[in-house]
Amino acid sequence: MKDLYYEDHNDVAIIFASIIVEEDLQDILGDTKFLILMNEYITSFDTLINRKEFRTIEKIKVAKWTYMAACGLFPGGKGYQVERHVTSATLETLLSFASNMYKQLYKFNRYYMQNCICHGPIVAGVVGSKKPLYDIWGDPVNMASRMDSTGLANHIQVMEGTADIIQKLGYICDYRGEIYVKGKNGLVKTYFVRLDENYDLVRNFTIIND
Repeated sequence: MKDLYYEDHNDVAIIFASIIVEEDLQDILGDTKFLILMNEYITSFDTLINRKEFRTIEKIKVAKWTYMAACGLFPGGKGYQVERHVTSATLETLLSFASNMYKQLYKFNRYYMQNCICHGPIVAGVVGSKKPLYDIWGDPVNMASRMDSTGLANHIQVMEGTADIIQKLGYICDYRGEIYVKGKNGLVKTYFVRLDENYDLVRNFTIIND
């Protein structure tokens, strides 16, 4: 039996990006055409990750029509490991990726997707012997997944701690309010990262410094 392969990471940003599918779309298109269409969407996201500016983003998996990715991982000790980023850099890269995901859908005349982003320490590793899977675990992963059920179309939702870092980077976050998130005691303060009509991130004229 081979030793378990795993990695510890402190500064990782995770995204759950869910394409919102109308209930009757598959019935209208039929199974084959529906699968072809959804494959085009997912493939367009894969193409984004191949761009140089997103090379620190790792696709984790697709669960139904939710695209899961993380920024700040270096599985297998990639050659650019020396570029290990701090949390602010991983968040900024993943925010840009989320913005571009919306732009990709716009090219398909598709307007409905929701993004949820969290950050923090996680563990990554490979599990299984048949079709082994590289996956990630930790509270930020759980929270991004749970917040995905409370997201809104065409919005990037984040928790308060993540919003604080994003605003210090010079981007605007709008307070959404307190929502119930499974696994947390009571309600959790959440924010939407502001996007303009072209799905670009909106900057603040005054960057907040510590």
